[in-house]
This record gives sequence, C-alpha cells and structure tokens, in this order.
Amino acid sequence: MEIKRISAHTLSIYLDASDLDELDITYEALDVLCPHTRLVIRQLLETALAQTGFDPKGERLLIEAYPVEDEGCLLLFTLAQVKQEDRVRSAEPTLFLFSSFDLLRQACRQLDPLLSSSLYWQNGQYILALQGQTCPLGAAAADSELLLAELVENDCCLLKENAVSLLNQYFNERRN
Repeated sequence: MEIKRISAHTLSIYLDASDLDELDITYEALDVLCPHTRLVIRQLLETALAQTGFDPKGERLLIEAYPVEDEGCLLLFTLAQVKQEDRVRSAEPTLFLFSSFDLLRQACRQLDPLLSSSLYWQNGQYILALQGQTCPLGAAAADSELLLAELVENDCCLLKENAVSLLNQYFNERRN
C-alpha cells in the first residue's frame, strides 16, 4: 500500500494485488453501496489520517478508482467542498512524475485528450504537465513551478503541446 498526499484536498492510495487480497476486496467489487467496501474505505482513510493527516470528516468526499496492470488499483480521494479561495488555480501547470512509459500511457488513457498538456524527460522520469488537473497514477511534483523552469532551461521537452492527445493517438487503443 502506498499512500500519498497530493494536495491539501487530494489523497491517493495505491493498492497492489496483495493489499487487495489482505483487504478481501477486488477492483471489480468496489461499490459504495456495499457495506464491505465502506468498511475498507473507512480503514484506508484511518490509515491515511495517521500517516498523512488527511481528514475528510465533515466534508463531502469524491472517490475515484482506477485499475492498474498488476491486478491492483489506485484510489483517489478529493474533498468536494473546498472553500472558494482554495479553488483559485495557479497559471502554472501541475507536473506529474512517471517512472515508466507504461504508467504514463495508462494515465493518459484515463485523461481528457483535450487537456492542455506537455511532456518532458529528466533523470529517467517522464514528466507530464497538466493545466488545473489531477492525474491518475502520477505523483505530483513537490514544486511544479521550480521544476518546470528547470525543464525549460535544460531543453527537456518531448512534446510541447497536446501531449495527452498525441500519446493516446499513437500508443493507446482508440476510445469507443
């Protein structure tokens, strides 16, 4: 199990196949109406609170689940009632790091191809820049603004624009 606090309002929990076995649940069986799923989510959120301080109590919570290739899944938890001043986004994109091209390809498959996006390569990692968007399977860079300046300065750009669309077009099956 890998728990990451993506922002003040967003948490990701990666569960591999053994984690799912231990929790006695599968990706396919996740259902918010099922009492066992609710129990599992409550346990995961208690663990996340202890590790990261993420506390959704009293807030509406958006829960997204994505399958991953190794029979695991990625769960994204986003606090839905965010104060108006917290909704203001920076003009700079958020950068998401991927350790492999396959993870990048999987994430792009789940994103809107019309997103404003670009792709960089540095230190053995793919770096996807998205404007005002969270990204499944990708870890957000701690300081996107500083990293972006470094990437531009070092000419690390692979795709300057429409990266998600182009990656989906050339490396993923067509959506129906």
